[in-house]
Amino acid sequence: VGGTGNGDHNDRGLEHVHGRWVWYIEATSCSDRSSEHEVDYLSDMFPVLRPIPRMVFLIHCILLSASVVAQSDPRTYQVCMDGCVTAENAGDHQKAYDYLQQAEELALAENDPVKVGNVYLKRGEILMRLGEYSVALDLFYKALSRFSKVGEQEGMASVYNNVGAIHHYDKNYQKALEYYKRSMQIRRSMGNDRSVAQLLNNFGTVFEDMGELD
Repeated sequence: VGGTGNGDHNDRGLEHVHGRWVWYIEATSCSDRSSEHEVDYLSDMFPVLRPIPRMVFLIHCILLSASVVAQSDPRTYQVCMDGCVTAENAGDHQKAYDYLQQAEELALAENDPVKVGNVYLKRGEILMRLGEYSVALDLFYKALSRFSKVGEQEGMASVYNNVGAIHHYDKNYQKALEYYKRSMQIRRSMGNDRSVAQLLNNFGTVFEDMGELD
């Protein structure tokens, strides 16, 4: 919906911004006062507005529109996490890391320990696949700290599984079995049969590497 173009006066209308319609006001002069008609018209949409000097009125409109745009910003936490997965699958580790950096900033701003933990978990998984086991372990423990604070079982199970995998790669088989067992306990309590099956395969691989096939 376009504005109402009034020459040297106001132009008002709805603008499609990031998937939402946002009300905007444009004016060539900030010295006079907004007309009562203009304010009354807008007050139906935004009750917080009242007859005030045009400059202040415009600032209110700008801040209100900016708030709406920020809330509808497509670069949300989940979009960043999904973008990381897509970039990683394409082999673009730098882009995946960029997405994770943005996701971490958003998660920290929300003060959400689960989201922060998932960022550390994902970052650790990428480094683990690149063979950076020591750094990956540090990230997994940081993720575990966040998950443990709120009892996030799914995240804890994933961390234990990944830590077990690193010990497996390092041929520290007893440690690998210990962490796989921790993950298994949680998976079973959650009734996650698919993850239980994957863990049973992990156990089998460890025993095979240990030479215990019976």
